[in-house]
Amino acid sequence: MTASYNKTIPQAQGQETQNLVEEFNGLDTDAKLAWLYFVYEKMGDTITPAAPTAAEPELAPMLLGDYLQLSDEEQLEILCGI
Repeated sequence: MTASYNKTIPQAQGQETQNLVEEFNGLDTDAKLAWLYFVYEKMGDTITPAAPTAAEPELAPMLLGDYLQLSDEEQLEILCGI
């Protein structure tokens, strides 16, 4: 892989991986979000949490507090905007 934000330079070297990335990039925003959600769900408990000292425990509620109070549609709108 290369480290570049230039979208004309392939980030993955293998042709198969480049084809998969092109297919993913061809999805609309909602489909990309759904795909990422299903991958996250499938990974389940295999995701290793950060070390306790790597992040401030009070930071997440401060960042997500207002977001989590929004409706599902408002949350989706924000994710699509990102």
